[in-house]
Amino acid sequence: MHNLRFIDHPQPTDRSLYDDAVRGIIERNKHLPGLKSIVQFGNITTPGISDIDLLFVFKNGEGCIGTGLENLPEEHKNLFTHGIMALSENQYTDNEYYTLWGEHHLVWGEPPGKKRENAALMTKRLLKSKQQLNF
Repeated sequence: MHNLRFIDHPQPTDRSLYDDAVRGIIERNKHLPGLKSIVQFGNITTPGISDIDLLFVFKNGEGCIGTGLENLPEEHKNLFTHGIMALSENQYTDNEYYTLWGEHHLVWGEPPGKKRENAALMTKRLLKSKQQLNF
């Protein structure tokens, strides 16, 4: 039998630390050339276990070589378990169509792209209507 040893145990974390971390990311990155929006998706359901999921949306044809996490204060580092994702406006619209990433909240900037109904939700609704017709 294998012996397991857990490391980096979750620590109780005040919800306000998450809010401070997001505000810090906005302040340190809002001046990036071509950045149109910063979007947070998902929810902080369990502070201390939940992580922060951010998406930078750049204007079409623009880009960035940074990570968005430069100069991150030590107390915020465990709140980001992965990097910040980045997409162009067109990619954002396509991504919204094909994925179910949970709730999106615009935390800075302009609305990131055109809204169109999610393909998975359309399919689910179509299947449900066919079930009601006994197909």
